[in-house]
Amino acid sequence: MRLLSAATVFAAAVLAHLATPAAAGELVVFDDSSRDSFVPAPGGGDKDPGAQILWNSALTDQAGKDLGSSAGQCLRVDTAGAYLCTTVFYLAEGALVLVGRQEVEPTPSLWVITGGSGRYAGARGEATAVPVEQRARFRYTIKFAD
Repeated sequence: MRLLSAATVFAAAVLAHLATPAAAGELVVFDDSSRDSFVPAPGGGDKDPGAQILWNSALTDQAGKDLGSSAGQCLRVDTAGAYLCTTVFYLAEGALVLVGRQEVEPTPSLWVITGGSGRYAGARGEATAVPVEQRARFRYTIKFAD
């Protein structure tokens, strides 16, 4: 009888884990953009389509507490200043992958969560990116889908 009880408890724990969403609620992180690298377009300048922004930077909360790091790349897609971007946030409980169109600053930009690892495996949702402090940092407000 005791074996059945342990098996029942184990099965219930597995089902509870499978029913738990990868992440829930909202997460706000600040990405330090002060060391971004700007790469000119081949045969052009940094304002031409094909120019890139590359980064490997710190992620913090609003008060500056370390939350992890991010690495990403943006490719300029038009002469107006929009970029197509991909970034990975490396956090204590796993990685989170975002893809989006970075609008001409200071317009907020909508990003899509495309996946993750650890706690964020199977994550879905969206993020809004806004430059703050004269573009020294970007605030990402990440909203996980239920």
